[in-house]
Amino acid sequence: MGPMSIQTGIIESATTVPLAAALARWRREAEAGVCDTGRYRCRFFAWGHGQPLLFIHGMSDRARSFVPVAAHLTDQFRCIAFDLPTGYRDGARLGRIVHADLVENVFILLDHLKVGQTCLYGASFGGTVALGALHADPKRFLRAALQSSFARRKLAPAERAIAGLARYWPGRMRDLPLRRRHQQKVDAPAFAAAPPEIWAFQKANTASMPIKAFAHRAWLISRLDLRPLLPSIPHPILLLSGDRDSIIGQKCVEELAAGLPHADRLEFHDCGHYAQYTHAAGVAEALRRFLLPPCGLT
Repeated sequence: MGPMSIQTGIIESATTVPLAAALARWRREAEAGVCDTGRYRCRFFAWGHGQPLLFIHGMSDRARSFVPVAAHLTDQFRCIAFDLPTGYRDGARLGRIVHADLVENVFILLDHLKVGQTCLYGASFGGTVALGALHADPKRFLRAALQSSFARRKLAPAERAIAGLARYWPGRMRDLPLRRRHQQKVDAPAFAAAPPEIWAFQKANTASMPIKAFAHRAWLISRLDLRPLLPSIPHPILLLSGDRDSIIGQKCVEELAAGLPHADRLEFHDCGHYAQYTHAAGVAEALRRFLLPPCGLT
């Protein structure tokens, strides 16, 4: 199977579950818990029945960001999502945590939940954790989808310097100077066609992120290059991206497509970096078609 591009017309034909209804069902039906990984107390939820599907969120997000997508999948998937370490009330000592530790936490959580083989979904930075897990124990996973992700993302010298310093800053992302202006300029355009509550949901999820946790992940990215691992990952991989993603450029997606032996590409039209929010029904339908037998998008 070689890299391919697929248009989204029929993929997005499913009716989106309203956010309020999705959150109400999630609160009522999902199993919530905490797994002590030895590095931090990992909060997670498991929702639905069927094929296990583990979601890994991005840099400034949290597990519940996947509720809009999972709400479409609980009839056929056991959707599992967890919070990466933040150092806030989870016991994490971020300065001691490296990328390989984030990968190992995946297996600790799966063992805690008694999950054997599973599918994976990694969004943005979470995609790098997914790639590390796929390489570390290939037999543990069936297939994977990576959304707006990368194997390597270069940071400018100023970005690296700020990330190094900000690992020690107090406060939350909402406290950052010019944060609102950045959101309006970079993030908001991707949500222009989505219901207002979707944009509010994304802002609420990212606002509470400790600055030091965000900076720690940026610092990890500045030292990360997973390209040498890609040829040895044998799994079928679906690469999801948006044609208006201003955060992860097309070059990053193309590097993944070129390096992975069995990668398919799907690009959402009029979509930015946050497809799990703005194109939840389309993402869910793509996952259903790609992950369940008979596999393959048509």
